Amino acid sequence: MKKKEIKDTERNEVGSSQCGTQVASGNKISMLIPGKLVVPMILDRAVRFGEGLVGVEFDNKWGYVDIKRNMAIPPVYDNAGSFSEGLARVGLNGKCGYVDAKGKLVIPMIYDDAGFFREGLAQVERKEKWGYVDTKGKLVIPMIYDDVHLFSEGLAPAMLNGKWGFIDPKGNTAISMVYEDAYSFSDGLALVILDGKYGFIDTNGNIAIPAVYDNAGPFSEGLAAVKLNGKWGFIDTKRTMVIPAVYDYAEDFSDGLALVILNGKWGYVDTKGTQYWED
Repeated sequence: MKKKEIKDTERNEVGSSQCGTQVASGNKISMLIPGKLVVPMILDRAVRFGEGLVGVEFDNKWGYVDIKRNMAIPPVYDNAGSFSEGLARVGLNGKCGYVDAKGKLVIPMIYDDAGFFREGLAQVERKEKWGYVDTKGKLVIPMIYDDVHLFSEGLAPAMLNGKWGFIDPKGNTAISMVYEDAYSFSDGLALVILDGKYGFIDTNGNIAIPAVYDNAGPFSEGLAAVKLNGKWGFIDTKRTMVIPAVYDYAEDFSDGLALVILNGKWGYVDTKGTQYWED
């Protein structure tokens, strides 16, 4: 499993790389709202909660319900994403745009693909070129990039001519496009790939942690999963290996725990390296 898979979740939650593509139908599921089981066994699929609404699928069409089970936005779309900064990406007939929490189409269905809003901007794509729109739908950064990702800490990864760098919210190149791959900033550092190895840079483009790892994930809760000599462990922002590289696989930290695999057994470690194994 490659860590670069994390970048796919920045754009699409429902399994489609195109806004209008109908994704494969799954089994019927129960919809979980925190602390309560609601709308049992009538949904085909659902996406995660975002700002009080969750995208749900009924009979191959997507809409949104609120935490009280009220249908907030009718199921009329081919696919849907989570709400972020007041808007959600929706797809219909091969195109996508954005709706607000009342279901009003705020940004027209004119894009071939699109991402989530973060720091006031969202990725949009037409004819295989990417740029960014603001929450009013204004194209703030032209669609000239081969690929882009979320803004974080004032910068976003962008690719031109096969190389990755970082741009600012005005579309200026802030960090030169010299990397084979790049990820959004977290904890003041961004994961980059150089000469096939993973390392981290700071927001000024300086190498903070040399690219010496075989694989890695972004920093989360002060630690990053890294792979060295075939095993995974965790480093801090000073490159100290605070959790030894002994695991066959490791995920990023969330709520104080990170999923790990050792000798085929799944479990979790906390930020101090204490292990909690599945029965």
